[in-house]
Amino acid sequence: MSWLIHQFETFNLITIVVMITFVTTMSRANMIKQLKAQSEEIYKEFEEVKDEIRGQHQAISSLINAKK
Repeated sequence: MSWLIHQFETFNLITIVVMITFVTTMSRANMIKQLKAQSEEIYKEFEEVKDEIRGQHQAISSLINAKK
């Protein structure tokens, strides 16, 4: 018990709490940054798929119009 009181008196416990808070905040910021990067990558992949579909649609339309 005296050890715990000593920790409060010397602010060691406060230092630990501040360090944990800092690490948690930095981890959260890094995770948000990574999620943004992943969502941008997924968005680019969807755009590539949409472009591919548009290209195939145009090719099919050209074939249909050529047969007429």
